[in-house]
Amino acid sequence: GALLTLVLHRRLRASRIEQARLEAITNAQQEFVSIVSHELRTPVAGVLGFLETSVDHWATMSDADRLTAVQRAARNARRLHALTRDVLDAQSIEAGQLVHVFERLDLATVVRGAVAATGEVEVERQLDLDLPEEPVWVRGDGDRLRQVLTNLLDNACKSSPTVEPVTVTVAVEGSQAIVSVTDRGPGIAAESLERIFDKFVRGRRDDVTGTGLGLYISRQIAAAHGGRIWAESRPGAGATFRLSVPLASSDTEVVNT
Repeated sequence: GALLTLVLHRRLRASRIEQARLEAITNAQQEFVSIVSHELRTPVAGVLGFLETSVDHWATMSDADRLTAVQRAARNARRLHALTRDVLDAQSIEAGQLVHVFERLDLATVVRGAVAATGEVEVERQLDLDLPEEPVWVRGDGDRLRQVLTNLLDNACKSSPTVEPVTVTVAVEGSQAIVSVTDRGPGIAAESLERIFDKFVRGRRDDVTGTGLGLYISRQIAAAHGGRIWAESRPGAGATFRLSVPLASSDTEVVNT
């Protein structure tokens, strides 16, 4: 009787643990659907609104007004593209199917392009860029590295007031190329420096938008490059996100993984 009671107790405990696990998965899925639905609504409405306005009033609009409307629609379209890309990439990571195409490339050029693209969206933001005079050769996937840098820049801009600049630097330390993105936001508590790279964890301000997937995906991409990504901060003193990528040899072979 005692043995039967023990067996039943263990089965009951295992059943409760499994039930709690399934509930956690269900809650995460529901939260994810809610976040994505909310985040998609705004850029979709923006694209449609600006384009419909342009179509309805094209003949009476000045060239400057037409350009402004198209630019605003394009900004919303880029945001929509980023959101859908994050969702699809997160699914690919879970399935172990995120593809990288590695080649020898100049990381400084990739960083310069990411900063320029962010500047087109964050037109009121001062973006300070500090690059070495010589190329910084790494073996990487240019599109994926640009995705990481765009995520870091987007995170920095969302986490700090528009009047505050964001600083981006590229440096070589030993065998590593280090990209640093620094903001002047509220900073990050010590206990959250790792948690912010988990799925669905969103920014440091109450009004921050996004799916909470950007930093999670960025860490997976960094790992695929043999590098890493981490945050340094003190509450109230801003934050610095750093991406390290191994420097390349003279090998120029392109590899798909």
